[in-house]
Amino acid sequence: MRIQIHKIVLAGVLTCLMAGTVWTQSSPHFSGTATVDGVFSDGGISVSFTEVHLGKNVIVTYMLDGFLIAHYGSINPGGNPAQSSKVEVAEPLHNFGETVAFTSSKNGTIEGTCPFTPPVPDEVVNCPGSQVAVLADIEYRKLSLEDETNLMPDGDLDRRALSATFFTFK
Repeated sequence: MRIQIHKIVLAGVLTCLMAGTVWTQSSPHFSGTATVDGVFSDGGISVSFTEVHLGKNVIVTYMLDGFLIAHYGSINPGGNPAQSSKVEVAEPLHNFGETVAFTSSKNGTIEGTCPFTPPVPDEVVNCPGSQVAVLADIEYRKLSLEDETNLMPDGDLDRRALSATFFTFK
């Protein structure tokens, strides 16, 4: 009887240890703070991040979400803004964004970068004659990085450099 109790206790301990290992590997989360890189010359940004405890060779889909306010307009051949051409775009990023998929490493980690590029000026402004469509300024608000595969809470973002001005329209 004494030997059987030891076997039962040992089996229980091993089961708990194994369950703990499985739980640890299957509880993905973002590690540290994701970094917002940008605003780039095209108005785009990207977010670099690390997510851990995903399991080996797991495909995970991410989306950068938030809100953008951008102003577009036309400039003439001399580089001067055409004042009456200013157009505002104020939309959630997910209206424009695409998801990005990564595969975890053998240790269950993904280190990745999710890019976002705003609408191209020619898609927003129709400029007459020899004028050229440009992005005048852009601002990003309430950014979040979402693990859409595991339905993870948003990762913490270091929110630096969230706006840029390229041209001034009155």
